[in-house]
Amino acid sequence: MLAYSSVAQIGYVMVGAVALDAYGATSMAFYMTAYLFANMGAFICVIAFSERTGSDEIMDYSGLARRSPMLAAFFTLFLISLTGIPPTAGFLAKYYVFLAGINAGYMWLVIVGLLTSVVSLYYYATVIRRMYFPSDLSQAAFPVSGSLTFALAISAIGVLYFGIFPGTFIGWVQGAANALLALK
Repeated sequence: MLAYSSVAQIGYVMVGAVALDAYGATSMAFYMTAYLFANMGAFICVIAFSERTGSDEIMDYSGLARRSPMLAAFFTLFLISLTGIPPTAGFLAKYYVFLAGINAGYMWLVIVGLLTSVVSLYYYATVIRRMYFPSDLSQAAFPVSGSLTFALAISAIGVLYFGIFPGTFIGWVQGAANALLALK
């Protein structure tokens, strides 16, 4: 699922690319930063789960919130960000690339992006539902190692920080984009 998601995420970045201006470049850079934190965190969750259970099957995530509440909470945050739900960086990232697409006159492309976001919500919500509404309550709890917890915390901080306080980063990236476009 995350591999297919990666393809879709790059498609969203390309909506910013059609703008061919500083705002489009800024939106792409912000999107890639938001995606870095959310995707890195999601993959760390999958690795932690796989190491403990020996499984990569979505069905096996059933009851994860009971077995490892912290891992389920982090994974939920990252999936919400990948979907583009506030207050995560993923929400602002999609907002910025879609606005760049609208400003460039590609409303139809933005509509396609919004529709695919709704489809992704269905798939991510299925995983989240599985984690919080278990069908089998007999599975044992498991901890997550300190190093993975630290990596998850860094990813979560990035997802929330850029979702709530994007201004400084946007300013830096916008300045860089303006400088690059001035070189033409």
